[in-house]
Amino acid sequence: NSEILPGTEANIAYQAARLFFGHTRLKGGAAIHLVKHIPIQAGLAGGSADAAGVLAGLNRLYGTGLSLEELGSLGARLGADVPFCLKGGCMLSQGIGDVLTPLQSRFSTSLLIAKPKKGIATAEAYRAIDRCSISRRPSLEKMLSALREGATELVGRQLCNVFEDYASAV
Repeated sequence: NSEILPGTEANIAYQAARLFFGHTRLKGGAAIHLVKHIPIQAGLAGGSADAAGVLAGLNRLYGTGLSLEELGSLGARLGADVPFCLKGGCMLSQGIGDVLTPLQSRFSTSLLIAKPKKGIATAEAYRAIDRCSISRRPSLEKMLSALREGATELVGRQLCNVFEDYASAV
């Protein structure tokens, strides 16, 4: 999908590299080749994962020794999901996604996610969601409890896509 995924300065991976070099004041560069395994325009943080990979990779490649917190602060300038993609694991994400609290979880399962060919740009979806009525939201308390208990069925009951009403109207 090269018509959707820009190979230019508009790509978040490029922006991450530019941000890294600007922050570290290093002269240099890197050839970045993206191999996408997360579908684009699916709301699954694929672009944020790319940016996190670039930041972590350049940090290692150039031996700059930036901490995970420093990389996360840089990444947050690019997108709210980038700090999570750097840390990973089971996290409670609050604020705009920039306040992360690690969670203890005994939950473990495999999921199948199906995405139609048509996608929606994440930025567009977030701009529009405030104009939509959201018919269903997961309960934070019930989800946290289900994760602690490792209760797969209870986790499943809380899963929903709050963007579904918006996406079906597009």
